Formats: sequence, C-alpha cells, structure tokens
Amino acid sequence: MLNNNISQPVSNPGYVTTPTLSTFNKELVTEIKSWRQIDICPACQMRSVTKFATIRHMPYSRCRACGFRFANPVPSDKVLSAFYNSPFYCNYRQLEEKQIAQGNHFSISIGTDTMHHLATWLGNDKSLKILDYGCGPGTFVSLLRDKFNFLNVEGLELNRQSVVIAKRNYDLTIALSPEELQHQLYDCVTLLEVIEHLPEPDIFFKQIASLVKPGGCILIATPAVDNLLGLFFPWYADAPYTAPCHISLFTKKALICLLSRFGFNIERIEIQQSWGVMEKLFASLVYELDFLSPRHDDDFNDLLYTPNALGRLLGLQPQRSLPSNLFFRTLRRIDGLLARIAKRLPSVPMNGHMYVLARRHS
Repeated sequence: MLNNNISQPVSNPGYVTTPTLSTFNKELVTEIKSWRQIDICPACQMRSVTKFATIRHMPYSRCRACGFRFANPVPSDKVLSAFYNSPFYCNYRQLEEKQIAQGNHFSISIGTDTMHHLATWLGNDKSLKILDYGCGPGTFVSLLRDKFNFLNVEGLELNRQSVVIAKRNYDLTIALSPEELQHQLYDCVTLLEVIEHLPEPDIFFKQIASLVKPGGCILIATPAVDNLLGLFFPWYADAPYTAPCHISLFTKKALICLLSRFGFNIERIEIQQSWGVMEKLFASLVYELDFLSPRHDDDFNDLLYTPNALGRLLGLQPQRSLPSNLFFRTLRRIDGLLARIAKRLPSVPMNGHMYVLARRHS
C-alpha cells in the first residue's frame, strides 16, 4: 500500500483519498493523441522546439533558443478541467481554507514571507489600482488590503471553490472572469505562481498587456528551470515538472523574451537559488519522485518518494521526505559545500524561483 510508512492523520474530514500524480496522469494521457502539438516556441517564437523528457507520463519539450520547457502536446481543456476539478487538486484548496480559517494569510503556492517581500515592490502609493490575476483564495489581495493598506485591490480567479473561500474567510468578492472586473486598466497586475499553469502563455500575456496602463507594471513569481537539476534530472526536481498542473516552465531568458514581445521591460528581478543535486541523484537510485495531495490539515508536503525496483528489493517504503540517516545527511552537507562553491561560479545555473517586476512601455 502507498501509505505504509507515511504519517497518518488522526482524522481527515473534507479530504478525499486520491491516487498519486503519476497514477492520475497515466489515465489522462490515454487521450494524448487528440492534444495539440506545438512546433514554435510560445516564449521566443523560434522554430527550435525539441523533445525534452517524459515525466510522470507527461511529455515535455524544450526550446533550444531560450530554454522554455512545456508540456507538449499541450493537455486539452477537457484534461485541464478534469485535473483542476479533481479531488487531487481540491485537497489543496481544503488545506488552504483550514489554514486561512485560523487567521493566517496562507497560500499553498507561495510562502507568507515571500508575499510580504513582494508586496514591498509595489511602492508606497496606496491608491494604485492593483489586480491579482489567478488570486486563488484571495490571500495576496487580503494581505495588500489589510496589512499594506492598498485601497484599490481586486482579484480574479477561475476556480469557483477558491472564490467561495475568499468570500467566506477574507470577505472578498473575487471576479470569476475578466468581464466582471471593476476597471479596464490597472497600475499593476500581479501573477503569483500563475504563468506555469498556462497552456498558451503567449495568448495570455497579450490579454494581460491589455489590462496594464502604459507605464504600469506586472509582478511575477514563477519556478525557474535554468538549473542543473531541472536540466539534467527534471524527473527529480521537486516543484516544476508537475503537469498537468505546471505545464509552462521558464528560464530567465525565456521570460524576458516573452515579456519583451508584449511591451514590457524588466525593472527588477530576484532569483532564489536551488541546489540539492547530490542528494537527489543518489535518491533516484532507489526512489522515484511522485506527488500525493494533502490528506489532513498539517500535510503541507505533497512529495512522495516511492521505492523503485532496487528500493523495494532493499525493503524501502514510500515516504514524504528523504531519509535522515547518516548517508543522506552527508550528502546534504556535500550539497551545501557545492552550493557555496557554485555561488562563486556565475556559469553554474542554480535558479530555483524567479521574482520579476516588469514595466510596460509608456
């Protein structure tokens, strides 16, 4: 059984037992022949798309020109709807609401400290018209309103369950479509952990550009994949390659290319560094990385390490985190040492997350 060696909740009201992401995807890809194949890079528009890797049954392509990685063929609207309305995904919304109900500004996608940090990027003009596009349960909208005193903040979210959570817990009225927005143009549109979910990021950014005033800005947070783990061991990268959830994954170059196409210049960018190569490399000898959605209110880690054939032969059991024995502790120390060395070598990519502020041409 999958949960032989995984901590169990005392009770799990509201959570639904689900298969792992790999098992879920195995059923989804039975219709893959009907999905749309992409031959031109959505980020830089170059005809340099090549096969990259198949990860948990989902095939990804890579642009040789800008490094953009994306699920290809692109999962159909039917598949995406099935995923985002599945118990697997709804368990995350359940966890978010439980945390929010306790008085927390909580998001499963982005940490509270990071939200506070990014809020400071918006400046001191509290009259700015701000739209949080893809706002989930409204956490960032509430934070800007209640903690940073912005007066004209609204959110747009396509998931009805999240909109209900925002109203019930933050007393926010969230738009379910662009037609419901209060304004035609905004000083700033925020996209926090959104663009990696988009099947057609170029079409989306054309729409976003139409919502931003000349001289206005967009604020983006998204996983970065120009790192050693994402390039050479993508099936073992913790967060990015989780199609049909994350299907558009950017390098710094790819994101700059896409933004420039729609009239945005980078004003500020911060890169969160990521390493952990040695630990993941040795773990891949005995484990396969999978994902299992939350099953109780304290189940924040959705990783699941499932033993491969060698691991099963060694008697290993599925677990949420890698072992803390001497061997893996030593690997973590080695990774820490290599990370310190790599910081002094600018040619070694270590990107984990990108935070970008880009301004539209006046």
